[in-house]
Amino acid sequence: MDSLDINILKILNQDARTSFSEIARRLGHSITTISLRVKAMEDAGIIKKYTPVLDSEKCGYDFTAVIHLIISKGKLKEVEDKIKTESNVVAVYDVTGGYDAIIIGRFRNSAHLEKFTRWIQSIDFVESVSTSIVLNIIKEDMEVKFD
Repeated sequence: MDSLDINILKILNQDARTSFSEIARRLGHSITTISLRVKAMEDAGIIKKYTPVLDSEKCGYDFTAVIHLIISKGKLKEVEDKIKTESNVVAVYDVTGGYDAIIIGRFRNSAHLEKFTRWIQSIDFVESVSTSIVLNIIKEDMEVKFD
């Protein structure tokens, strides 16, 4: 990536609906150059997808939970592959420290979270589950920042 790619991404980070013609105008390049650069970044997997940023609570998901897992040695990928397919799972991370994986999930209510937690506990090779409910979201931003 060069400075033009980074400047394109900065604009798309602000509003992914910005037209190629508007990006070209702002950056002083042709529409063709911009569209080719965006296509190349999509093909390279730099741009994974375009999606709106939604307010989870306004969409009915009042509970955010951080779930720490200890998984039997050698079975991490197998367990994570099962968990990542669930629609309420926002993120799955391999981590260092006392746990093997951390799951971030959004849930409609406590019963929804309890059902999910019981399901995780029933998965083969899951040895331990520790769940924390997020009380307040102070900052939540998955956007990649360019300095």
